Amino acid sequence: MLPDGALMVVVGDVGGHGLGAIAIMAELHQATRAYALQGRSPAEITTQLAANLAGEGDETLATAVVAHLTPGERRLTWSSAGHPPPLLIAGSSTRYLEQVHGPILGAAPGHRYGQSELPLPPGCRLLLYSDGLVERRGASLSLGLDAFAAAASAGTAPGPDPAGGPGPGGGLENLCDGILAEITAPSGRDDDVCLLAIGLD
Repeated sequence: MLPDGALMVVVGDVGGHGLGAIAIMAELHQATRAYALQGRSPAEITTQLAANLAGEGDETLATAVVAHLTPGERRLTWSSAGHPPPLLIAGSSTRYLEQVHGPILGAAPGHRYGQSELPLPPGCRLLLYSDGLVERRGASLSLGLDAFAAAASAGTAPGPDPAGGPGPGGGLENLCDGILAEITAPSGRDDDVCLLAIGLD
């Protein structure tokens, strides 16, 4: 949460495993928080993170989506650095925000990342996630994205309650639980899974 009441959210993934990857992830997390509190835009943040990662002196790569949400104005500004696209659910419509504003962090240190802006309708849901949720060894990424979108759409269908809330019982927690149960079961995942859901009334 930023001092002006806006919200900055970030989901990313660092290549590799072990303590080295964990250390890089922690550095990127802390740097992102500091840049957000300085009032930098999503594009400025991804550009600086790419420069920071290049300074590590190795071939470590990372992906990220940095998103700035102004709830009162329902305005979303985001910058994607080689990361799977956010999923926007508005009513019965489900679509990916497929704009890519630059390559994977660390692949092109001098690249200046762009950003996109989108007005959000009331009652929408925005889902950000790690690639472990949609990627599976030996399977097409497009199939994983299709399955994720289908599970999210099913989870926001009107439930049986009189209020007609999304999914059985309604709420973001139930939406996430339903998606994870559908996508990760029964065979599990080879990679870590992260799912971040944001709802606007």
